[in-house]
Amino acid sequence: MSTPPISPDLAKSAFAQFALAHLPSTTERQIYPVIDGSSEAWTATAAARTAEVSDHEADQALRRFHKAGIVDLDGGRRPRRYRWRPEMAYLHEGIEPSRARDPICGMPVAADAPLLVQEGAVTVRFCSLACLVRWRAHRPVVGAA
Repeated sequence: MSTPPISPDLAKSAFAQFALAHLPSTTERQIYPVIDGSSEAWTATAAARTAEVSDHEADQALRRFHKAGIVDLDGGRRPRRYRWRPEMAYLHEGIEPSRARDPICGMPVAADAPLLVQEGAVTVRFCSLACLVRWRAHRPVVGAA
């Protein structure tokens, strides 16, 4: 199943660029706006009802979000509750992306994006925890032969 296109106006936003890079399925694009910016913790069932998708689809999307660092688990309660990571707020605050690009997905990254690595005098910024983790996993180990 292909995902619906994003309108030309929305495609210019930081969030749209993030969605294209990190929310590949229609279900993920339906679930993310439900939890995005919310201070409450969401169960898959509650997110599914709001996004009008199945509980299973919502559960799978939220698990992928958690693995990617887009949401956190809210305690060890059952059913699982997911909370949006406030570090992702820069996607919606009207911040103009800098010329910097995420080295993994190529998305423009705000000059003050909170996810970064300092390498000497160089600062490498990332659009999401998923990209930061992928970058770290593929970096050569210093001093390795």
